[in-house]
Amino acid sequence: MIYRGNAIDGYQAELSANIPNTGRIHTTTSADGQSIGPKSVLAISGERTQVFEVNGAERVNFEETLLTNEELSELFNSSSWNRIRVVAVGTRISHFINDVLVAETTNNTRRGKEARGPLAFEGKTDQPDVTTDTVVQFRDIRLKYLSADLP
Repeated sequence: MIYRGNAIDGYQAELSANIPNTGRIHTTTSADGQSIGPKSVLAISGERTQVFEVNGAERVNFEETLLTNEELSELFNSSSWNRIRVVAVGTRISHFINDVLVAETTNNTRRGKEARGPLAFEGKTDQPDVTTDTVVQFRDIRLKYLSADLP
């Protein structure tokens, strides 16, 4: 899922059987609009971070561990539906898998204050853990506007 960006770029939430990636918070571009590839990860699965701007570049500071890889692997259901929830309020972004907080960041940069943008869903079939008979389905998609005044 891609959200809060310009065109179809911005923050991304990932749901994947590849446990280190599922739930992580990442982006497709840097603050200046240039692609930053693997450095785009703002919070890996299982951690809470803060993002700051230093000399025009985004810097990610680790704050705490939320879950271990073992705990993450127990959350993902490979034979049934999984639920992903993104809560983006003000500069704080939280990702939940099956109602458990798996990654969270507070983005204190100029980009972190952007509160609008398109929402897109994608199904990737070019990943090592995806076979040609993989089916990607979405259901019960709900959007709710949340005030930045929430705690």
